Amino acid sequence: MTSRNILQAQQIHLTYGDRIILNSVDVTLEAGSCLAIVGKSGAGKSSLVKILAGLIPADAGHVYFKNKVLHDPRTQLIAGHLEIKLVNQDFDLDLFHTVEENLRIKLPGYVESVKMALCQELLEVSDLLPLAKQQVRFLSGGEQQRLALARTLVAEPDVLLLDEPFVHLDPSLRMKMERYILQKVKSWGGSIVLVTHDGREAMAWADNILYLKEGQVQRIDSPFNFYRHPENMEEATHFGAINTLNWQGKSILFRPNDFTIKEIGGINATKTGAKFMGTHYENWFITADHQEIVLYSQNEMDIHIQFEPNYVGAQ
Repeated sequence: MTSRNILQAQQIHLTYGDRIILNSVDVTLEAGSCLAIVGKSGAGKSSLVKILAGLIPADAGHVYFKNKVLHDPRTQLIAGHLEIKLVNQDFDLDLFHTVEENLRIKLPGYVESVKMALCQELLEVSDLLPLAKQQVRFLSGGEQQRLALARTLVAEPDVLLLDEPFVHLDPSLRMKMERYILQKVKSWGGSIVLVTHDGREAMAWADNILYLKEGQVQRIDSPFNFYRHPENMEEATHFGAINTLNWQGKSILFRPNDFTIKEIGGINATKTGAKFMGTHYENWFITADHQEIVLYSQNEMDIHIQFEPNYVGAQ
């Protein structure tokens, strides 16, 4: 383990009864970076992040924080670690306190003026200012989720673990909070582990992505490589739309925006439909040998085209 690694898990193994949840999983998080853990439901993502947070014990393996092994949760009076905070669907809020009190209770050592300014900032960014005096038990699920995120940011943890943290938020507020969290955590030199089933969300956040399947690490790579160089169809579809095409004697994969229009040669295709998506058009085509594909463009494409995939990956 190097000095750059703030959090590391080695050979984590976890079972529930006869079912293997995690099998020899290694995780490395560098200081100041964001690691995304992706995979389908049931892949073991939430169990892994709870082990990293020190909330549940692994059957085997160790978790290290700043080169020191973390204690087994079973040996501690209160599970977890002060420097590592997890936000998941168990919001861990004080239900009979107000929204503002839930934030202020996390700032016991601050002078009143600083405490007020921090609370105001977090209430504004999480769109909770009108509910500051409301008891938490009367909040909706989405409002509680925003408060849980804000309350965790108050603590300025060295490692922030986010397990599907934005599922209840509308798109505009989600984007606002995402930008704020990334900027805020960077400002105090923290690191992030984001757990998500959404590959596109992972690419927007992460420096590196860990792909988990059935409790095992399938691949660790950059967002660029996961998107442009998928190793199989399942991995490819996790990070966006993908075409499959039999071409030049091979079965290949290519993204809908990775193609070149050809005046002569190339693959003949006829458009069967188009849909405006705001930032681009989705154009649906069928090739001369009856293969269906989708191509993205800034303007709606012609009815008949000849094209060639720019990037191909083997299926």
